[in-house]
This record gives sequence, structure tokens and C-alpha cells, in this order.
Amino acid sequence: MTATFTSAAVGYPPEITWQWQGSPDGIFWDNLSDGSGYEGVTTTDLEVTFEDASLDGWWYRAVASNGFLTATSGSAQLTISDGTGA
Repeated sequence: MTATFTSAAVGYPPEITWQWQGSPDGIFWDNLSDGSGYEGVTTTDLEVTFEDASLDGWWYRAVASNGFLTATSGSAQLTISDGTGA
């Protein structure tokens, strides 16, 4: 299964760099690296691939920088459901 998180920013100068972060609790954040289920960690779209519920409840956010200013997106929580509605 795959979940995609997307972020956007505008600014001047327009050259924006991206870094996605993850957190198991939404308090302490670490920069993510491509691989081990993550792709696009330095792009506007983060893909999270998982085969079980081990990432259930994890939080994700993006950090955008244009060399002068840095902005951090709001965070989003990944919820993994078995599809039964239970």
C-alpha cells in the first residue's frame, strides 16, 4: 500500500528546496531519507509505502526553504485501516 503526502510553497527567490520529516508522536521530528519505504523526501510529494500497520499513527510534515526563509507545513497523520470499518 502507498500513501502520498503533498506540500506546496511559493516565494522569492522561487528556487525552493524541500525536506520531509517524520515523527512517531508528532513532537520529535527527524529528516527522512529515500529508501526503507520513503520516496521523494526532497520533493513536494512524499510517497510512503507500507506492507503492514507499523507506520500507523506516524506524523509527516514538509520543510521548505528558499535560502532566505524556511517554512514548515502543518503535520498530517497516517492512519492505516484494514478496510472493514472496524
